[in-house]
Amino acid sequence: MDINSLIAEKIKELRESSFNGAGISQTELANKLNKAPNTISRWETGEYKPKIEDLYELSKFFKVSILNFFPPEADGIEGKSEIEEEKNEIELLFRSNKSLDDRDFAEIKNFVEFQIAKKQLLDASKKKSSGRKRKDAAGSQ
Repeated sequence: MDINSLIAEKIKELRESSFNGAGISQTELANKLNKAPNTISRWETGEYKPKIEDLYELSKFFKVSILNFFPPEADGIEGKSEIEEEKNEIELLFRSNKSLDDRDFAEIKNFVEFQIAKKQLLDASKKKSSGRKRKDAAGSQ
């Protein structure tokens, strides 16, 4: 399954299972995110690709990590992915600073996860567009 299909499936799954399983309609979700209802539908079918900012808004609305929209990283040598290890190191670094409270830590964590998700989305689009380049109107590549 490619990353865009996974994201589409995850959006639908979160929408349908939110609010203790009661779910939310595409129209309600669209209203909450200031989007057109057909945009939500097109995200869920994979017709439209949500921007990283849209995924961030969805993650905030559903109160999940933005990384939920991406496949888990492969396990590393010791059973942890590199991203998990980096997240743990960052968490330890900021937890050791006593001047930060839980809210500060949550914002930092969201920022780090946003950057990781942004990189994964960029990497996925690079892999998909690695085909032959088209000639422009002038005929050069």
